[in-house]
Amino acid sequence: MSPYNFISLCFVYSVIIGIACGADLRFNANGTFRIVQFTDIHAGEGDDLDANSAIVIKTVLAAEKPDLVVFTGDLISGYAWDNSTGWFAKHYSFITSLLCNAGVRWAYALGNHDPQADLSPTEIVQLDMRVGAPFSLTQLGPANIHGASNYVLPVLSADGRDPVAALWFLDTNIHNCEN
Repeated sequence: MSPYNFISLCFVYSVIIGIACGADLRFNANGTFRIVQFTDIHAGEGDDLDANSAIVIKTVLAAEKPDLVVFTGDLISGYAWDNSTGWFAKHYSFITSLLCNAGVRWAYALGNHDPQADLSPTEIVQLDMRVGAPFSLTQLGPANIHGASNYVLPVLSADGRDPVAALWFLDTNIHNCEN
């Protein structure tokens, strides 16, 4: 199969799955769709740093009023793990509760430091899908592609009839990362 055909097949599959799973992202009636991207939040490096990150996230959410927040890697600093059980989930819940409280949906692509703690990449995506519901639109990527968070979210026209944009999420993987 050619790379073009493979990418096309992935897109069609993801559009069908995204719509079936209730992603239902749509452009607004005025033709806009606002995305806020957060990357390298690195929660878990200290309570004071996490509190500062929370202030920034709340401020940006209030100012921008996004249709979707996108976390593009290193939401959590897995390398700061203290070897306790539930460490990742604790820090993940702290950050995502900010979005839940604001009623904002999000999607998450893993970075190289996220899975360096007590959860595997697949377990992180499953946590996000389970605990983040109904706000998390994160999807577990195809098993035959390396990386747990490779997926596409379609953005539909304002009337919801047609996919008019695609948001691609590509897992950075963890290989060859020391810290």
